[in-house]
Order: sequence, then structure tokens, then C-alpha cells
Amino acid sequence: RVLAPEESPELLEDSLNKLSVELRRLREHHRQHRDSTAGSAYDTACSLEESYIHTDKFRLRFLRTELMNPILAAERLVTFLDRAVEFYGEKVLHRPVRLEDLGKDGLELLRSGDYQPLPFRDRTGRRIIAFVNNFGLCFPIHV
Repeated sequence: RVLAPEESPELLEDSLNKLSVELRRLREHHRQHRDSTAGSAYDTACSLEESYIHTDKFRLRFLRTELMNPILAAERLVTFLDRAVEFYGEKVLHRPVRLEDLGKDGLELLRSGDYQPLPFRDRTGRRIIAFVNNFGLCFPIHV
């Protein structure tokens, strides 16, 4: 059974509008609670004229993940940006995360084979990474 609603141009437009409203509400909420750093990356991104986070394509990823629920999508988007900036720096507000952003340790982890980017993407164009591990066992698992 598919949980996602049937997408139509009207649903997408309505959901994107509701997401924008919710993002404004969240931004105002975070401004009123200055002691919290939550949402600061989104706040910074809003001041950038050219940022991919303003595109419908980027925002639809979060709406689709949350089955077109704009409240949950807004929270997920803001949290994602906070974590992305925490891990990779503010450059990820200008462009999506790239493999070279992982650094030496991250690339070594990918090369170890435990994490493998698959040669295809999901239906929204996101890269799929598979995690294959022996779960801490001292011997390799053979299939």
C-alpha cells in the first residue's frame, strides 16, 4: 500500500505554499528564542540570494519524505540544514553536499566498503547509500 498522496500540480503548489508559511513561522519562533541555535542555518540561508534551498525541487524532497505534511517537512528541512552546516560548514548552504565534502575520514569510510553509494538514485533523484557491515563480528559474513 502506498502512503504517499497522489501528486497533482495543485497539491504540489498548495504544499509548497504551506511549507513556506511554516518555514516563516519556524524562523520567527527561533528568532524569539535566541538561546537556541536551532534554525540558525536556515536563517543564514534565507539571507543568501542564490541558494539551492529556495528551489521547489529541494523543498519537495522534504514534503515527499513527510507525505506532504508541511509542519513535519519544515522541521525536517531546518534540522537537515543545521546538521549539514555542523558537519560540512556553511558552503552547503550554497550548494548540495558533495563527496569531496566528506573529508579524508569520510572518504576512507566509503572506501572500506561498509558504505556503498549505489549506481542509481531514488525516484526524486537522491543518491542511495547502502550500509553493509558484519555488525562487530570478528569474522567476515559470507552469503
